Amino acid sequence: LHYSPAYGIRQLKALMHNRTNVLVILQAFPGNIPWGVIIVYTHDFLVQDLGLSTSGALGAITTLALAAFAGILTGGFVGEL
Repeated sequence: LHYSPAYGIRQLKALMHNRTNVLVILQAFPGNIPWGVIIVYTHDFLVQDLGLSTSGALGAITTLALAAFAGILTGGFVGEL
């Protein structure tokens, strides 16, 4: 099998000519930094302050992430009604 990418440099340049796309990309990168900090802080808090094991802390964070994902999907479906 041979993979040929659907988008090349020419298509990416065309996307960057749209100011809306540029705005979305520019706000998305810094908007993700706080979420990374929150995840790392939560893990450290659960392990160091509450005394959970590393795997227990990761399990708790995974549960929170799955619940957030389910909430996003539910909100999307309810919003479409």
